[in-house]
Amino acid sequence: MIKRILIFSLGLVFILSYIIFAEEIKGIKAQSSKPATQQTQQIKAQSPKPTTPQSKEITGIKVQLPQPTAPQTKQIRLSAPNGGEKWIRGQTQTIRWSASGIQEGYTISLVKGTRVLGVIADNVDSRQTSYSWKVGDPLVGGIHYDIGNDYKIMVRTKSGDVTDVSDRPFTISELSPQVGKKTVTSPVIPQGSIRILSPNGGETFYTGEYMTVRYETSGAIQEVGFWLSEKRGDGSYFDHEYYKQTPPTGQYLLKIPDIVHPDYPDKHYVIRMFGEIFKGSTRTIYAEDESDNFFFIKRGFDLVPKIDSQDVQIRRGNTWENVANVLTGGLYEFLVGSQVTEIRIKPKFTIKNIGHQWPTLPISILCKAYVQSNYPTGPILGQNTTYVSLSEYGGVAQGEITVEIPNSYRGFFTTVLEIDPDHVFEKDDFWGNNKDLKSGYIRD
Repeated sequence: MIKRILIFSLGLVFILSYIIFAEEIKGIKAQSSKPATQQTQQIKAQSPKPTTPQSKEITGIKVQLPQPTAPQTKQIRLSAPNGGEKWIRGQTQTIRWSASGIQEGYTISLVKGTRVLGVIADNVDSRQTSYSWKVGDPLVGGIHYDIGNDYKIMVRTKSGDVTDVSDRPFTISELSPQVGKKTVTSPVIPQGSIRILSPNGGETFYTGEYMTVRYETSGAIQEVGFWLSEKRGDGSYFDHEYYKQTPPTGQYLLKIPDIVHPDYPDKHYVIRMFGEIFKGSTRTIYAEDESDNFFFIKRGFDLVPKIDSQDVQIRRGNTWENVANVLTGGLYEFLVGSQVTEIRIKPKFTIKNIGHQWPTLPISILCKAYVQSNYPTGPILGQNTTYVSLSEYGGVAQGEITVEIPNSYRGFFTTVLEIDPDHVFEKDDFWGNNKDLKSGYIRD
């Protein structure tokens, strides 16, 4: 059944036909010619012609059927700059491209070598095929770039699924002075660069020692700042310490901090350096560099004290005797009895270096032991000092100290061994703490 609705407007006749068939029409011609008792249906597929739209006449009305078409391929083709151009900073140049099938905006980026430096323009209208760019203007986010001959332009869709890049590099340069004419300087920012000379990969350093960072700058760089960073396998960084130097001198002496945990000794490190210029009160990162390869930092001179045991000696009259240790509930208990005229606590200890590098041997280390009641806030009952010597690579220093305490003392006590109490060594020379403790209990 066919319903026809004729609408007349502005002298034009539009015929809208709403066709309801009992059988579905799929753009093919169906013919039925058999008797009703043995009705069969023969379907002959009509192949669409590439140039003439397919049509069908139904009850005197000619209906145009849509011609199937292949989906349009999305494409961007960058035409300028496409290699060999020399663009001058401060001048305006036109980035040109052609495109087909693009329904979303463009992002235009600057590429140096194989690295995308940043975005020149974002959300460029999908109908545009060119963009005017003032060469040398900062990129989005205030990123600056130097002159060079290895630049390319990348144009891509916002979604990033269609991209094209300059076939070959082009050059960004300063305006060259001409004979008889006044020299023209860059109207954007002064020229400058920075380059790390060392450490630049493969070196091994130790915590607690000094590293000389060497670099060179050119142009208007007024301050150099850099991170000592751990470089991870995925390319990310963990920044440990930041250093800066104003004005740049070409080298910086830093003491390597205690950043290496004994359980994770095989990390990779780099220097990440930034050259800055000042424009009024504004500081701008203008140039940057990174160590060409990673270097290593290992634990250096790293002392660990340990009280191995402690004896309690008592004197009755003219006789000294050792009081046996009675272990109760994890606490050493010493039975001294009566008529005691003197009590001595004698800790025996070792000092180890768990780092990778030793200083010049032999070295002498001051060790201090004191006995305290109700550690760490109670009164000190007695103290004494001694020196021990580290004389072998890979060895340990052993020693003992005798500390006298009042003969009348009974109760809990803690023996504290402290090495290098006058801080001849640096705090980085100790892993964790430069002390060790051992407690006990004295009773009659």
